[in-house]
Amino acid sequence: MSHIQTVTGKVPVDAIGLTLPHEHLFLTMWANNGQEPMLQVRDEALLLSELEAFRTAGGTCLVDQTPRGCGRDPAGVKRLAESSGLFLVIGCGWYTEPFYPSADELERRSVDSIATQLLAEIEEGVDGTGIKPGVIGEIGAAQGWISPLEERVHRAAARAQLGSGLPLATHTLFHEAGLAQLDLFAEEGVDLSRVCIGHCDSQPYLDYC
Repeated sequence: MSHIQTVTGKVPVDAIGLTLPHEHLFLTMWANNGQEPMLQVRDEALLLSELEAFRTAGGTCLVDQTPRGCGRDPAGVKRLAESSGLFLVIGCGWYTEPFYPSADELERRSVDSIATQLLAEIEEGVDGTGIKPGVIGEIGAAQGWISPLEERVHRAAARAQLGSGLPLATHTLFHEAGLAQLDLFAEEGVDLSRVCIGHCDSQPYLDYC
């Protein structure tokens, strides 16, 4: 791939320098039971001030891996890109099973149906905005294993990766499910050099890494 897909369009790879590869700009997360609040960030002025500080420090690009159902806001990210002068990238996909939006009915759908939805976002843009993702992720495993429904989403993400060429990023916090994720992606034929296993710093053991 000779370019990076940002929220404001394609950018040549050689235009990209110092990058924060796994961040969240707009984030609103509630577990499906409605009782587990996570981080809530909507203050665009505050976000812009932090992005400007990053740019002043030499930053050029930031990847917002906020997935569906967690407050992803492509239009908001585009506004911040235009205001900050940074290259901003958004992701696509789903986080972990407890946070899957019920409206997406992932449990009732096939792997190929889910992959088709991802490819539509990649090719046409998110929710009618025309703003296209530049990464698939973050695709999550909630525990130290991949649940059957999470496996369906992982396989769909793998097939979307094969169909689009986009890099694929995961979530594996405080456990070693990254190994199982790699096995799944390999089964699907993904080039593992296009995969980033997330949060390896939370499992800082050399044998695992």
